[in-house]
Formats: sequence, C-alpha cells, structure tokens
Amino acid sequence: MTISTVLSRSIMLPLFFYPILLLSVQGGSNVLFYILLFISIYIWYRLRLWQQFINVPPAIYFSIAMSSMLAATLASQAYHGDIDSLYLDYPSRFFLSIPIYYALKNSQIRIVQILRYGMPLGAISALCVVLFVRYHGLNEFGSRASNLYLNPIHFGNLSLALGVLSACLISQTALPSLRANALQLSGLIAGLSASALSGTRGGWIAIPIVIIAWLYLSSETNKIKRLVIGLVAMGAVAIASYLLVDVVQQRVHESVAEFTSVLRGDFSSSLGLRMQLWLAGIHMFMENPLFGVGPNEFFSSMERLHNSGVIPPVPSSVFGTEVHSYFIACMAELGALGLLSALAIFFVPLFMFLKASKSKIDTVRISARAGVCFVLSFFVYCLTVEMFNIKMIASFYGLTVAVLLAAAHTMQTDKEEN
Repeated sequence: MTISTVLSRSIMLPLFFYPILLLSVQGGSNVLFYILLFISIYIWYRLRLWQQFINVPPAIYFSIAMSSMLAATLASQAYHGDIDSLYLDYPSRFFLSIPIYYALKNSQIRIVQILRYGMPLGAISALCVVLFVRYHGLNEFGSRASNLYLNPIHFGNLSLALGVLSACLISQTALPSLRANALQLSGLIAGLSASALSGTRGGWIAIPIVIIAWLYLSSETNKIKRLVIGLVAMGAVAIASYLLVDVVQQRVHESVAEFTSVLRGDFSSSLGLRMQLWLAGIHMFMENPLFGVGPNEFFSSMERLHNSGVIPPVPSSVFGTEVHSYFIACMAELGALGLLSALAIFFVPLFMFLKASKSKIDTVRISARAGVCFVLSFFVYCLTVEMFNIKMIASFYGLTVAVLLAAAHTMQTDKEEN
C-alpha cells in the first residue's frame, strides 16, 4: 500500500462525519475541519503538491477567490490603522479550504460516495435534534426549533442546505433509482422538516432557484415537465406545511403583517428594521467606498448616522445584533473590496462547478450539480442573513465547496480535458 493511499484513506472518516456533527455536536464539525486541514497539509508535504499547484488554473482561481476576503479585511484594517486578529478568523476559514481542496483533488478516495451517506445523515441528525431540543435563548424566537448553539435562522438554513445536498447526490431520478436512494430522499425530507420547524423564511426562497438549477444541469429529458412537477410538488409541500405546522403558519402571518406595515410607512417590524439597517449600510459605503468603515464598526457608525440625522431612529435592541445581509455588511465595513470578495467566494466556485457539470464522468457531473445548488443556496441565504458571522458556518461553507470542487476536479477530469 502506497503512502498516498494511506493518507487518502485517513481523510475518509472526517469527511464522512463533518456534516453529521454540524448541527448535532457543538464544535464537532470545526474539529473535523482542522483534522482535514492537518491531513491535507501532510499530503502536500509527502506528495510535494506545491510543485504542480501553480500550473493548475482551477487551483489558482479557487485560491484567489477564497483568499480575497482575508485580503479585503486586512486592507480595511490597515487603512483604518487597527489590525485585530479576531476579525481575521472567519475569512481565514475560506483561505484554509485551499490546501484541503487540492489535497482531495489529488487523493484516491471516492468523495461522492462518502458524501452520499454523510449529507443525508447530517440532515437526519438535525431533525433528531429538533425533535428533542427547543431553542429558548431569546424571547423573540419563541418556540422556533433549533439546537443549543445556533439561532433558528442559521439552524434552519443549514438544515435546508444538508437536505438539498442529499437530493443533489441522487444519481438518477427514475423510480427504481429513487428506491435505491431511500437514504438520500430521507435526508431531503429531514432537512426540509427541520428547516420548516425552525421558522426560517428567507432561506426558503432558495428552493425554487435550486430546483430550476438542478433541472437545468440534469441530463434527463422532459426538463420542462419535470420543472412543473417539481414546482407543483414544492407548492403542495408549502401548503401542507402551512396547514399542519403551527410555526410555519405563524411565520406566514407575520410576514404578511410586516410587509403590510412597511407599505403603510411603519418600519418598526422585523422587515422594516432590516430595511433601515440596509439603508444605513448603503450610507456607510457611500462615505467610505473603497475600504468601508472597518470590521465590526457597523453599529458604531450607525449610531453616528442616527445622531447626525442621516437615518431615522431605531430601537436600541437592534444595535450589536447583525446587519441581516452579508453583502451589505461587507460593503459597509470593508468597502468595494469587501463586496467584490463576498461575490467572489460565491461566483468563482459557481462558474467552476458549471464548467465541470459538462463532464462525461457521472461522479463529476453529480458533484458539480451539487456544488451549483449548494453555492446558490448560500448566496440566497446571505442576501438576508450574515451567515458567516458564526465561524463554524464559514468553515462548513469553505470545506463543502472545497470537497465538492475536489470531486469535480479529479485527476480523471484533468485527463478528460487534455
């Protein structure tokens, strides 16, 4: 057995367990992230991967994208003369996914086969947590389901992502194949259920987008018919959830009431307060377009804008929470460099996945399709939530993109392109 085989096999267990521990064990997926990182660095050393890395265009593109947020944060801190390693933590998770990607790309393991079990079991474990644990940390969340270390919004979005990935890892959608993929279907149902019970709203906007993307990339016939069936099924699930799940019904009524109040000019609702945060972020960007107001300076700058009469008053409870848009937050705190970096961590991998989806190799197409749906899901989440203000979520995103890209950029793919 060669040293590369031994090293490759040592990755299999953490690769299998990281989605399972994501929502069930606090810090579990983070620990596995660093275990994978250390193994990957050792693989780099043993196989001398740095000698070929610079000559591989996908590796260069991925590296630039996943390094950009760290560079933008450092640039903003240097401009404001305040270097603080605390705010470099989450961007470094994206950066550290680079060696993991290239080590896995050169490994001999069947990544897709491992994820076909790990992702649905992760979604199922999230539902199990929901059935036994209720989040009561803040009164504003009431009885919305979550675990003990995430708020319901982040928990619901991550559960939905695990369910989506479970479905995307199904190779064929013909009835016999679906029977053979009972675990993946169970993961989809569990992820959707856990997300619905969490009462999250913004994340569900990703579902029709993911369905359209999945069918567009599918090699199967009658795509329009399947799209209609998929959207009808989604509508049926949404109606059933509204009728049967109290939390879903409550959140729908709240959404209608909030939208109506905003139309009347009342911005005291959750939606109205988010709109005021976004308005404040735009003002900050206009004042500091290149480097922003600095990391973690959003709310201090917001108070200044309020005192100067630029923005209307907001409740004190809003201060120190979150901006409710990752892109607005990056734009305001890090300027244009931050916004470009925020877009790069999504769109560069997205285009790489789209290119890989044209491969003739089944496992490459499956991983590329899963990557497209995963990136699009997180992009939609980040429109209304600062997903990465929790470091474990940044680790999960960076690691999952790296893993799926590695599966889509195997050595077999290199030979196919040549």
